[in-house]
Amino acid sequence: MVRSQYDVSEGHCQRCLPYSRRMGIEGEKKTFAIFNALSTYVTLRQQQSDDTGAVAFAEAAYNLVVDTYDPVHLQVQEAAGWLIDCLIKLDDLSNAERFSEQTYANLRDIKNGIDQKGEEVAMGTYNLADVILLQDDGDLIKAEELGRESLRIRIQLHGTNNHTVGVSYLLLARVLVKQMKFGDETKELFERSVAVTIRNEGPDGVNTAAVTLEIGQIYLQLAMTQSIPSTKKTQLLLSKSYMEEGMRIERKIHDPNHPNRVAAASILSEVLRKLSEV
Repeated sequence: MVRSQYDVSEGHCQRCLPYSRRMGIEGEKKTFAIFNALSTYVTLRQQQSDDTGAVAFAEAAYNLVVDTYDPVHLQVQEAAGWLIDCLIKLDDLSNAERFSEQTYANLRDIKNGIDQKGEEVAMGTYNLADVILLQDDGDLIKAEELGRESLRIRIQLHGTNNHTVGVSYLLLARVLVKQMKFGDETKELFERSVAVTIRNEGPDGVNTAAVTLEIGQIYLQLAMTQSIPSTKKTQLLLSKSYMEEGMRIERKIHDPNHPNRVAAASILSEVLRKLSEV
């Protein structure tokens, strides 16, 4: 999104939020309207790489719905997911874990009557696994169990081509990599994640770029753990392939100064430099 598009979007958000609060409706309908306006702000701030601003609107959205619905309502879970994601991007893992644990406990409490095979549980399970994975001293065995459970539920619910299944594929692959499990299952999970994202967004989608670049970075990290030159080169070549594809998409969807594109270019440059040294 270029600067002029950000300005237009900002103007729409500035008008939409106050209007949703003044609408002549009450109850859940009004909550839904305000929630949608706040969620739009969250998305805009994330696209602007303004993580602090995104957290502020995500917190407002969460507080709005948690005051209206019970703790396991789908919209509360959705808002919790946004807030957790924003806190992760802000590197506030302590609060991200707190929200994740609280949400997961509510979902698993049988007194709340939540379908244990539904998307609400899959989302809460995914969020908790993600936060654990990102911690330096996280329980990776627990993260893997949660990641597999999220993936299992989502495949049963949606089949293998739904976008939520794609992100669960990627999460589980990331957990296995952190456990130093570099076998065929890990590689297959990466490939499935990319395939699902392309199927849902097309080859030039924003999330297609994000997933592709993340896999490229993971292969770079793997290369740095290798002591055998030929193995290291293989991992670097895989990283180069994914990073170049991610950069191709970034050039189509973002201007040269966008933080995502700048970061991707920097990492690709590092990959190429390390390849020249092998």
